[in-house]
Amino acid sequence: MSWLLNHHRVEPSGSRLNRISAISMPSVTPAQLNVAIDEIIKLNPPSNTCVSFFRGNALTLYGKSKQFLKGLAITILPVLLLTGLIANTFITTFSNYSKSAKIRRTLLYSVELGRLIHYLQEERDVSALYLTSIEEKTKLLLLERYAATDKSLEELTFWTIGPTLIREEFQSKEKFLSYLNKHRYELSTLQLSIVHELEMYTTLIRVFITWLYDAITEEQSGSIWRSLVAYQEVVIAKEYMGLERALGTVYYSTGHFSSIDVYLVFLESQDIANATFLSAKRYSDLVHDLYEKNINVRMNTFL
Repeated sequence: MSWLLNHHRVEPSGSRLNRISAISMPSVTPAQLNVAIDEIIKLNPPSNTCVSFFRGNALTLYGKSKQFLKGLAITILPVLLLTGLIANTFITTFSNYSKSAKIRRTLLYSVELGRLIHYLQEERDVSALYLTSIEEKTKLLLLERYAATDKSLEELTFWTIGPTLIREEFQSKEKFLSYLNKHRYELSTLQLSIVHELEMYTTLIRVFITWLYDAITEEQSGSIWRSLVAYQEVVIAKEYMGLERALGTVYYSTGHFSSIDVYLVFLESQDIANATFLSAKRYSDLVHDLYEKNINVRMNTFL
């Protein structure tokens, strides 16, 4: 009877399922489970290499690493892009600042050179006038020109190092000023000719004009290159006009030119001044407008 009761005894379902599982399913190791999952994934292969790299089962260690890299890439990529944009903006801004600073230095140096050339031209004119008419009034005017030239020379922030340094007086600012003062002293003590005086100052001025040519380049001047070239042409035209004026002063003081060569220099100065000033007006409309404005003012003054 006991065997019959045991035969019809109802066991709990959970215990029965565990027994069935133990009989029907063998134990599986984690490595075997990874292999089985990989086999399932291979049934749906990725469309490209990038998807293949980031695809993986999150249950496996290798898949977890891929998922971590994917999340890290999604987080870091925008940061890297933003950093790149900021770096590019900084580099562009710094480059523009450096270029603007270089243009500013070129502009200031050109203005300083132009101012020095201007005062040397005035000193040349008054020196020639002094030799033709040695009067106390002319001497005082000449001393004023000396002071103005010295001040413009002192304000020159940069002394060019180049081929002109083979001349001893151009090796430094101090040597140039010493040379200039020596000549000024000789003007009062020695009997110098007017032509010699004009030639001496003109030689010095032409050296500084060469420096001005070297300073104004398209690479260093950027967008204001045409304006600086116009300024350079005005300075050169002014130099030849000044030489023409000085030689004219000599002519009206003495009644004649000392030689035919001096007369030819006078005519040449006229032609070069006119041609150079015409070139300046072509480079900049401002030069033309200022010229016309001054002409109209002077005409109204005389009328």
